[in-house]
Amino acid sequence: MLSGAQSPGCAHVGSRNDATEGATVSHHFDLWSRFETRMFEPDGNELPSPWAEPFQRHWAGTLERAPARSFRDGSLGDRVTFEGVARNGEPIDLGGISIEPRSFGNGEILALDALEHAVGTGRDADLMIPLWPALSPRLPEIEPGETTRQRSNLPFLLEDGQGMIVGLDLEWSLEEPQPCPDHGSCWHFGYRGPATGRGLDRGPDYTAHYRLTGQASGDVWVRTEDIAIARSTFTWEFDVKATTSLADGSSPTTVVLQHQHHRGYLAPEGSSP
Repeated sequence: MLSGAQSPGCAHVGSRNDATEGATVSHHFDLWSRFETRMFEPDGNELPSPWAEPFQRHWAGTLERAPARSFRDGSLGDRVTFEGVARNGEPIDLGGISIEPRSFGNGEILALDALEHAVGTGRDADLMIPLWPALSPRLPEIEPGETTRQRSNLPFLLEDGQGMIVGLDLEWSLEEPQPCPDHGSCWHFGYRGPATGRGLDRGPDYTAHYRLTGQASGDVWVRTEDIAIARSTFTWEFDVKATTSLADGSSPTTVVLQHQHHRGYLAPEGSSP
């Protein structure tokens, strides 16, 4: 969760469409991120930080999404596989690794299974939080010209319960059908609102508690004929506070504050950038 730190118009326009189920779909993504990190003692005195200088990352690659399984509660699981991912122009060790998002027909992600295979140094999926609601947004039931507020959760958790649950309290708008960014006719959704989160990380010698606060905004274009994503853009800006204690439960030892700014887009493979 912390880069550099120790861590792991139609009432049914938002529903999955049977015409697209069963098919494998590839999306290209670009994600630009900037990180600023400061470290403090529990009493507020600032400490020297190995990440004192702000740094930037640019990830680009492909996500291949295919149906994987269905669950008794009616939710559906997909397999999303990373292909050809580069960080600042250099390949990273994500090729062929899959994560399995599970969701109901409205698109809201209920779980990200197998996430632990794609996080950590050299893989970085734990720093790509905005990609998942861009790939599987919870589109509201709304009429063109209206706005509505809707809350959804993104459970960014590993199998052992470590990670973070991010809550999005977003105001959505919908415009009348218009040309898609590449071709065809699209519904255009816009959203913005606060993001909050709480999480946990553990190691042999430490326990870290996370708090996230910030803002998320973006636009989603979905094709009128099949509700497939034609383009999804996003800007997320938030602060993560990590309070670290020794594993024996003693008093906090370090507070890390990191400001993260993310912007990017996701679109079907082969569409215009």
